[in-house]
Amino acid sequence: MKITAIILLANLCYSSSYNLAEENNDLVNAQLQDAVNKYRHLSTGNREMAQWTEELYYNIRKGENFLQPKMQALVNFKAYDKKRQKLEDTITERISKAKTLILMNKGGKRCVKFYQLQQHALEGGYKLSNARKQSIIAENNLECPKKLSEDYDDYDYNFFNY
Repeated sequence: MKITAIILLANLCYSSSYNLAEENNDLVNAQLQDAVNKYRHLSTGNREMAQWTEELYYNIRKGENFLQPKMQALVNFKAYDKKRQKLEDTITERISKAKTLILMNKGGKRCVKFYQLQQHALEGGYKLSNARKQSIIAENNLECPKKLSEDYDDYDYNFFNY
């Protein structure tokens, strides 16, 4: 009788722990699916975002035995996305500043051209990788040089080299 009770209790504990693992897996899968649904449209033209959403999608298909890697993928994606959003906010701020300087005709005709080229380069940065976004931001710091050469033209401007 005691053996039957012990076996029954062991099965009950196993069953409840299995249900808990299944519930955790379902919860993580729901979070992964939400992220895929939310960010899928941003992956068009952005290879890095496409790779992240693809990784999240494939983690959904993995079983309960892969709960830890699924959770790690979600944590890594959230860190990537937070950095992406911060970089894109910086790009938006820089574009806004460039537009203001252009409207104010700050620095004359040559500087206006300089700011227009920066604006164009920054606008192209939204679909780039986070590393490239950082480079675009660093390269386009919105300060027009005191002296621009007379032969300055679009082709000399290195902000298009991305």
